Amino acid sequence: PIIAWSSASGHVLASLWNSALNLSSLVSLDAKTGEMKEIMPSGRSSDWSLSSDGHYLAQRIGRKVTVVDLTSRKEQPLVEDHVLQLVGWAHNDSEFLFSSDQTGAKSLWTIAVKSGQPSGGPRFVKEYADGTGIGGVTRDGSIYYTQDRNSANVFLVSANFETGDILGELRRVTDQFPGVQTTPAWSKDGQKLFLAIQGGQRRFVAVSVPSGQQQDFPVATVFDQIRHYSWSKDGTFLLVDARKSSGSRGTFGIHRFEPASGKVETLVTQMRQEWLRHPRLSPDEKSFYFVRGKYTTAADGSRDSTRVIIRRDLATKQEEIVYQPAKSIRPWMAAFELSPDGSRLAIVDINESNKEEFVANLKVLTLSDG
Repeated sequence: PIIAWSSASGHVLASLWNSALNLSSLVSLDAKTGEMKEIMPSGRSSDWSLSSDGHYLAQRIGRKVTVVDLTSRKEQPLVEDHVLQLVGWAHNDSEFLFSSDQTGAKSLWTIAVKSGQPSGGPRFVKEYADGTGIGGVTRDGSIYYTQDRNSANVFLVSANFETGDILGELRRVTDQFPGVQTTPAWSKDGQKLFLAIQGGQRRFVAVSVPSGQQQDFPVATVFDQIRHYSWSKDGTFLLVDARKSSGSRGTFGIHRFEPASGKVETLVTQMRQEWLRHPRLSPDEKSFYFVRGKYTTAADGSRDSTRVIIRRDLATKQEEIVYQPAKSIRPWMAAFELSPDGSRLAIVDINESNKEEFVANLKVLTLSDG
């Protein structure tokens, strides 16, 4: 494939396959003379980005990024792990942007570069949704992308759960914030429905079902994105799986948030090589459950991940693994729920040892204190 056309040199960079030798090479073609030169083998990469001055070529090798000096042909590492896609060079080749799953979700990152070498570590820019496709970056650092125009709204309808009959018509819970209403959750008494509003108007909304009265709790300056959450019985606080806004990086983890005062306390901080999801308060509100996932690297360099369900005591901060599946079985990232009395845990498992078909199982786990 053609990798890039260098406006600086007038050369075309390409990767050519040699079927006789069963390998591919990175080559440079002079568009004026037709002369072609081999630069180096390129069989390890399928994702490249040429600097604007034509001197450096970034390439993704597995989950890493390396930079090749096209003059000296020397190659050195730029980003060590978690890279999903190369985005490109910006600001006179002083920055390189890429997408990563280091946070557990897709996100955009940048790293400062000087003379083709890293000048500091990677810096988080922004998470983006699965429906977003990063197209590239302009020289001034502007990102262009595509985005699925899906919308999310929350509706309410009555149903007879014994017969399965739907009673009445669907009605939207609130007409405010259309298209960005997500993750509805009932209050413990069933009188309120809580919603998370995404996007620039990010907030929590509590809607009284009998009266329709609505309370708004803006969090656009508190959390960068709301993923999962769990409300207390009286609605005075909630546990939020999100990135807490704080400078350029913020804090990923599970946070205790008081809507009335806006007070935020980080309970569990997400560390490197892991992600945290789906906090669920116990009925007595003395502990909570969540999923902790960790990336692992085998001796042969292959990547894998493990997921366990943790119970954490809010007072002592002690943690206990309540569910740890076999290696080939893993709990779906956010598919577990506590029973109303807190004695059992319903879990959706995925059997990854079956390569022929998707196999999911619903399990019920009796907890030790239940």
